[in-house]
Amino acid sequence: MSDETEQTTTTPGTIWVGIDGSSGSDAAVRYAAHAAQALDVGVHLLHVIPIDMAMSPMFPLVPEDMDPVGRRLLSDAAAIAAEIVPADRVTSSLHHGQRTRSLVEASGRARLLVLGRATRSTAERLLTGSVATGVCARSDGCVAVVPAGWQAPDEQFHVVVGVKDTEHSADLALRAVRLAADRGGRVTFVHAWDLPWQYDDQSSSLDREWTERARAAVDAGLREVLALYRDVPVQVRVLRGQAARVLQDQAANADLLLLARREHVLPRGHLGGTARALLREGSCPVEVVPPVDASPDGTDVVVEEAGRTGSSGRSVPLPA
Repeated sequence: MSDETEQTTTTPGTIWVGIDGSSGSDAAVRYAAHAAQALDVGVHLLHVIPIDMAMSPMFPLVPEDMDPVGRRLLSDAAAIAAEIVPADRVTSSLHHGQRTRSLVEASGRARLLVLGRATRSTAERLLTGSVATGVCARSDGCVAVVPAGWQAPDEQFHVVVGVKDTEHSADLALRAVRLAADRGGRVTFVHAWDLPWQYDDQSSSLDREWTERARAAVDAGLREVLALYRDVPVQVRVLRGQAARVLQDQAANADLLLLARREHVLPRGHLGGTARALLREGSCPVEVVPPVDASPDGTDVVVEEAGRTGSSGRSVPLPA
């Protein structure tokens, strides 16, 4: 990463956390620490001092002027993590650079990159964009976005998975059941379908047929993976409705919502509307898994295309 001022060596498999001192950032640290505890790995805290900050020409600042603040933020975050995992498993680094780009680079080093979700108005998001959304759209590894106020579950860990493309749904299922197996949890796979409103008069005759067809496709995509993890409780739900709304409802009481990012030739780093909505409004942590194989080699059922059903040969990515 650019202009790295401080680096503590991390070990392979470490969970990284991008911190900024906000309440969402604190929640991300707690989430990462609990995940590291369950997986018996370390936590690495990263704060990026942006080199593209807007400032007054009358009072210029250089990134080095912000170093004391950055180190304090890292120290505070380390104290939070050390309440959950041993202090010697918590490392940190302070970088200077463009935040989204730096965090994308970090995602390639990490077993998982965790970010907090900032609480901002719609106007602020429109003016400044979202670092978390930008990172999820371009990441090389899995990225979890944690809402402010997140607390560790006190019951069985519940993962909800949005199954959008069933051509390679086993790939996404593999990550879901591994996460559940590591934490003694359960998995609910959700596939949503819908029709444009113009066809509502015909939809009642299609409800059962389409639901049964989609359920058969989802079951076939999951069969081999689930056979390897018979001890993990699994439920499959095929529901009619707009994908983001269905997934939001199904994950309302979940501990993690797992989504796949589809590969797009242009523009690079595109994130679909469903994922953006859930990252912005989700009530639980949302993890986005990047694609590994975008070669279209068939046609299959998808959850939604621009908010509606369609068909695609895109594959669901194999998790890191």
